[in-house]
Amino acid sequence: MGVLEVCQFARDASVAEAWLIAQEPYVTSKDLGYTVDEVEKLIKRHEAFEKSTATWEERFSALERLTTLELLEMRQFIKDELRSDKDSRYAHTPDKMQTSGIQKSS
Repeated sequence: MGVLEVCQFARDASVAEAWLIAQEPYVTSKDLGYTVDEVEKLIKRHEAFEKSTATWEERFSALERLTTLELLEMRQFIKDELRSDKDSRYAHTPDKMQTSGIQKSS
């Protein structure tokens, strides 16, 4: 992932986080309404919240896919680095030296 993609991801994640934080008071509210008008307003507000959530769901899925992909790439990179490090450490063992034409001194 390049620098531009990282910046875009950070921006998108920040916007998503701000949206989630803005929704928290609504989700945690204990207000049930005391009159029919208040209940109807709450129902409309809830319906709007459901629509907004459906819209954001795809954005969250996209962010999740990116983080999952990045995590898998990072794990593969670490495995490759460890394998490369291991291979380079054992490249000069006595057995390897003999097969490469290097004689061990006795």
